[in-house]
Amino acid sequence: SVKESYLTNVDYRGTIIAQDKYYLAIKMGIENRSYYEAVIDRGDFRIYIGDDPIYPTFDKGPRFVDIGKPYRGEKIAPGKSDEYVFVYELTNKQLKTNYQMRILNELSEDNGNLKKTYKKINLRPNNVIKKS
Repeated sequence: SVKESYLTNVDYRGTIIAQDKYYLAIKMGIENRSYYEAVIDRGDFRIYIGDDPIYPTFDKGPRFVDIGKPYRGEKIAPGKSDEYVFVYELTNKQLKTNYQMRILNELSEDNGNLKKTYKKINLRPNNVIKKS
């Protein structure tokens, strides 16, 4: 579940990260309800701008430790839950007041074909963009 979200161009120190780049940082509660260790696939947590998917970048998470713990590809034990920050890099043209996130919710089989079902979440991130 989404706890909070921010649209920004600065890290936890207030330093602009990269010229003309912006970041959607989303703090999420993640629970592993399976009987096996799980690793989050970037493709299962995507946002859409129009029809274009944007995937989280795991290398920018440490710049947002003020929001929460970055997910770095570690395994999540069965029955465990935690909160992680997922970060999406955006351009100026991709800045909006709201975004739609799609999270893989279920995998099922239909006549031998793998079927994916996504949960759709609408986001209205807090805007903390610093003017340069």
